[in-house]
Amino acid sequence: MNWSSRPSRGSVTRMVTLSLPTLPGVGNLLANTDLVATVPERVAQMLVRIAKVKALPPPFKFPSFSIKQHWHERYQQDPANQWLRSTVADLFLEA
Repeated sequence: MNWSSRPSRGSVTRMVTLSLPTLPGVGNLLANTDLVATVPERVAQMLVRIAKVKALPPPFKFPSFSIKQHWHERYQQDPANQWLRSTVADLFLEA
């Protein structure tokens, strides 16, 4: 579903003020403005620890998605590639 065209829920309407390509600085931005942000839960937990912000659950359920890795078969047995795939998989495994 295209979130920008999602109908409003009750009295909540979506107004995009700012779109950031990366997350560094978002904690400071949120702590010093009246803006809100939608970020992954792990990022929200980190921002609560390092910035003066609160994390709240969204008012609706986001769709789930899968994270997949793809690589060429010639790298299947490559030790460096195996290490990288393992490291990336560990980052995205459910906690």
